[in-house]
Amino acid sequence: MSASVVEWTLLAFAVCAELGCVAGVVAARGALARLHYAAAGTIAGPVPVALAVLVRESFTQPGVNALVIAAALVVLGPLLAIETARAIRRQGRR
Repeated sequence: MSASVVEWTLLAFAVCAELGCVAGVVAARGALARLHYAAAGTIAGPVPVALAVLVRESFTQPGVNALVIAAALVVLGPLLAIETARAIRRQGRR
């Protein structure tokens, strides 16, 4: 399998995952339900994009940068979702 096919497959998966998350945010009724889809968007899209960059660039500076950014999003995205959920709960909205 060519590296180009792997790259495009990963990018297509990332785009489909992000579109699914956007559709979930639009279709969800409550703030907490929307938050689930928004939090999934911080992981479902950036990780395959970073892997596609890594396939293309190997472990050069752009590849390492993509991995660091994806790792930051994977760690900080759920933390942001948790704090947002706590703020929603404090306001009494669901």
